[in-house]
Amino acid sequence: MSHLRRAVPLLCAFFLPTALCGAAESSLPSGAAERIGSLFAEWSGPDHPGCSVGVVRDGALVFGRGYGMANLELGVPLDARSVLDVGSVSKQLTAGAIALLAIEGRLGLDDDIRRFLPELAVTVPPVTIRHLLHHRGGLRDYTLLLTVAGADLADRTTTAEALALVTRQRGVDFPAGERFTYSNTGYFLLGEIVARASGMPLSRFARERFFEPLGMTSSHFHDDSTLIVPRRAQGYEAREGGGFQLAMSDWEQVGDGSVFTTLEDLARWVENLKSGKVGGARFVELMASRGLPVDDVESGTYGFAQFVTTWRGRDVWRHGGAWAGYRAHLLHVPEERLAVAILCNFAEARGLGFKADAVAAAALGEAPEVETPRPRPPASQEGAAAPAPLPAARLEPLAGRYWSDELAAACELAVRDGRLVWIGIDALPHPLDPQRAPHTFASPDGLQLRFTPGPQGTVDGFQLDVGESQGIGFRRIDDPAATLRIVNARLIDGTGAPARPGSLRIAGDRIVAVGDLEPLPGEAVFDAKGLVLAPGFIDTHSHAASDLLEIPEALGAVSQGITTVVGGQDGGSSHPLSDFFASLEKAPAAVNVASYAGHGTLREKVLGNDFRRTATADEIAAMSRLLERDMEAGALGLSSGLEYDPGIYSARGELIDLARVAARHGGRYISHIRSEDRTFWEAIDEILAIGREAKLPVQISHVKLAMRNLWGQAPRLIALLDAARAQGIDVTADIYPYLYWHSSLTVLFPNRDFENLDVARQVLAEIAPPEGLLLGRYLPNPAYPGRTVADIAKERGEAPEVTLVALIRDAEALRRQGKEGVESVIATSMIDGDLDQLLAWPHTNLCTDGELDGRHPRGFGSYPRVLGRYVRERGVLDLEEAVHKMTALAADHVGIKDRGRLVPGAFADLVLFDPATVIDRATTTDPHALSAGIERVWVNGQTVYAGGATSGLRPGRVLRREGSPR
Repeated sequence: MSHLRRAVPLLCAFFLPTALCGAAESSLPSGAAERIGSLFAEWSGPDHPGCSVGVVRDGALVFGRGYGMANLELGVPLDARSVLDVGSVSKQLTAGAIALLAIEGRLGLDDDIRRFLPELAVTVPPVTIRHLLHHRGGLRDYTLLLTVAGADLADRTTTAEALALVTRQRGVDFPAGERFTYSNTGYFLLGEIVARASGMPLSRFARERFFEPLGMTSSHFHDDSTLIVPRRAQGYEAREGGGFQLAMSDWEQVGDGSVFTTLEDLARWVENLKSGKVGGARFVELMASRGLPVDDVESGTYGFAQFVTTWRGRDVWRHGGAWAGYRAHLLHVPEERLAVAILCNFAEARGLGFKADAVAAAALGEAPEVETPRPRPPASQEGAAAPAPLPAARLEPLAGRYWSDELAAACELAVRDGRLVWIGIDALPHPLDPQRAPHTFASPDGLQLRFTPGPQGTVDGFQLDVGESQGIGFRRIDDPAATLRIVNARLIDGTGAPARPGSLRIAGDRIVAVGDLEPLPGEAVFDAKGLVLAPGFIDTHSHAASDLLEIPEALGAVSQGITTVVGGQDGGSSHPLSDFFASLEKAPAAVNVASYAGHGTLREKVLGNDFRRTATADEIAAMSRLLERDMEAGALGLSSGLEYDPGIYSARGELIDLARVAARHGGRYISHIRSEDRTFWEAIDEILAIGREAKLPVQISHVKLAMRNLWGQAPRLIALLDAARAQGIDVTADIYPYLYWHSSLTVLFPNRDFENLDVARQVLAEIAPPEGLLLGRYLPNPAYPGRTVADIAKERGEAPEVTLVALIRDAEALRRQGKEGVESVIATSMIDGDLDQLLAWPHTNLCTDGELDGRHPRGFGSYPRVLGRYVRERGVLDLEEAVHKMTALAADHVGIKDRGRLVPGAFADLVLFDPATVIDRATTTDPHALSAGIERVWVNGQTVYAGGATSGLRPGRVLRREGSPR
């Protein structure tokens, strides 16, 4: 394949360090500069791209020259300050970032990568950070997968898309640790681990921890393809027929590559590898470690992003890089305190390893390097005759369209001139010939297809082998009537990227294409008429899940664009979850459902009514066993409700022990924290401690500052959470856009001293005034729901605090009789300024905390309220940012895969809305009023809401945690 040929240099890179500033060539041996120049003479001149060449000796750049042109259009020559992409040489910086974080205790080199990347499914045996550092992870190379899926280097591909591709893989090249195979996936994932361990993108981490302290002012990780780069040398490749053409890449992944730098900056980096100015002695020791043996390099090993070999009897460290029209090689000879850097800007710059050795020889005044021709591979031996071509009648059943869930890409197989051909996204035919193995075809450019026979001579699909990657699955999607093309849409893809016009194609339950799409014969078409098409909204804190067996159409959810609800909140869940999931699979709802395992539920199962105390070690062990079962059933993690019974009586150690169980399964912890008012800061400290000690992501449920003396302190809270993230605690939050909450009256009395009038007075003075306490449910007196404590107190002729105590007294009497759902209250206790700032925090996603039949309007209005009031009217968020918080960010925060983004391969959960009219209408007096502006909602490719009504379809699915047995 043309894309495969372009990607080949990525799989063949080598590395190491070099360079400082001020080229004092007089310190070189006599004639060395001329010898170096002769090596690059063929690439010099005003009509040829070329190379910048540097020599570092004793920490100084003693030679730095450019040969050839940095920009052929403008006639700008290369020099020591030209900025070039160094390709896989970049891995050195990623390894350095990992080393710093290991030294600081934010990660361990032998940590399972699921600690930071729980979404990865192929982790048996476990893959460690050390495996990735030494190219022994066994994970399929994402650059190869992207090219097979049809991505050209000129196509913009994002980190999110590449990560989604990696997490979709259901096969590995080999078990982790089995052997060395150079893989870009490992270092790409290391870059993501740096981001998650440090709380900042790799590009920012490298800037703040390496580039700025070392004075590498011209260096950066290029994770934004639209960025203007001063003094950038253009990348080129040879044009057929003579001359050159541009060869640049818009891929935005970093970690495995994409450092743009100069000879001068690389010199500063090399010096730090010796001095430890950043990182200290331990950093120097780690970066110089020899690593593990490399199978196909004689006496060689691979350490922290460097091959360790010998040259002229000396140990040397080296690595190369190749990306688009750039090539690079860095060689380090520690014994001589010498390093050589060669940075080139054309794809045909080959033999850089030899040239680096020759430059080193010249700089040391040694005999010239003699290039040894590589031995040619032996001619293929004639064996048995190749299989005879198959007749068209045998080939026709193989023809058709196929889809790969792992690649999120389609291909077509056709019969042309008596041969089977593969037509990928590049639209180019690749002939396939039959092989000796049954049902197997292969192409001259490295594709092998192994077909899966179906009944009566049909074919269900095939397994694709390419390079090291074996068994990538494809299945038939022949029927064009099974596709729907949504046209004339304003696409907001969920990643935060700007809206763009385009189309989207659905095949079955998946998105199969996004962009400027050609029609397929016979496919259905839906005209979006310029409205916004976004991923379906994901409600990360919902109480709708428990209602779905009775209200499966889920009007309150789908009418505001919600396609997935996450239940098991506030410590309460169905138990065992396996039974609940089975019930939903037997009787599906209109929306998808995921669930946490509730701590309160587990506690109640083990302690029964004797829960008003701390649990014993045996009881915690019993809860852990129950949690294990729920995690195996697919729970997202552990939830707690620490203002409620029975969770309020738990000790911190109990929660940490249970959170560790969730962490072992790649799960998460979400909490209605122990206080949202009087002991708020202690409650925040507790959830951060759980994240720190149990080493798992933690999420603050419906974050709020719900007490008068907390108002205005959102900046303090955000600073505290940002500091925790910088220390490696993956803390996030969800929020709903209302100043009033809905809960139980009992949460107002954390010590459960319900008869204490002094506490009641404090509640009414500091948390919510009597006119701000609206009863939602109240079984002791059916006339009270919808009325405030102030109103009821006036009617009863008593002080509001007396009424509050009496209301709880009567409700508790019914609870003691075994009644459930006895009372609830809607309390106004927040302010706009805090809500705005918490909503805008980059790590907060949207939720409802709502029910399908509740009295709080959030159950019907949260998402349109944000889009209408907080985006269009008040400008607290821009539209793309708001959608991001409702979709991709929400999915990431709870660990839901393949939803929340408009990308090929994602499930077709979609919402179409009018940004000019979308608004909430639900109120406390009419909490089920439908929102305006939500025009249509799809779940798993099927319409569930349109024209202000549900469709009656129930395509929702149970979403189990990625990697769970079920």
